[in-house]
Amino acid sequence: MRREHRQLAGLLLLLLLLTACGTVSQALLPSSTPAATATRGISSLSFSVPARVASKPPATPQISKTPGPSTQPTSSTQGGSSLPPRTSVEAQLEQKLFDLINQDRSDEGLPAYTLNSIMSNGARLHSWKMANCGLSHQCSGEAAPCDRVSNEGISWTHCGENVGYSSPSPTALAAVQGIEQAMLNEPPPAGHRANLLSSSFHRIGVGIYIDSRGYVWITEDFAS
Repeated sequence: MRREHRQLAGLLLLLLLLTACGTVSQALLPSSTPAATATRGISSLSFSVPARVASKPPATPQISKTPGPSTQPTSSTQGGSSLPPRTSVEAQLEQKLFDLINQDRSDEGLPAYTLNSIMSNGARLHSWKMANCGLSHQCSGEAAPCDRVSNEGISWTHCGENVGYSSPSPTALAAVQGIEQAMLNEPPPAGHRANLLSSSFHRIGVGIYIDSRGYVWITEDFAS
């Protein structure tokens, strides 16, 4: 009888321990399902030439690319063969992004960039092309970034480009803010941050295209 009491006591103790472990495990679980994170990718480049050949940059400047994740959208996300007109939402987002960039510069004691409409149109064209070819500074059949700027009639001694994309998580504005913050948060000498906070650049073109899936594609072109 005493042995049975000891066995019963042992079983009760084991049950209490299992119950306690179960309680701890439940306490470690998140109280709610975390919000979905945005699918995002960014890439940058910068290039300089002597002032005496500012209007004749090399045909193929070296480009530093940061590959996007494996879920990067492809041509299936965008139909049509010509650039659609800029929507009011895209125009608002471009203005918001431009304001964010200049606010970041102001916080660092730097003068504001001047928004160039010609460069912005070229930047948006590249954003649209990226919706077809994926995150890249140069899609198939397209001129290299600084050549594009020169072809727009812009003379420069310093030229750069930041590109990025994001799923609209949770909104298109949040996607734009997330991309810009990711670029700014890069530790030196990262190219994105260097382009945003450059003392060599004075003009910027901002172009945003939203594809049929709601993905936000961003191009920022910089010139001295």
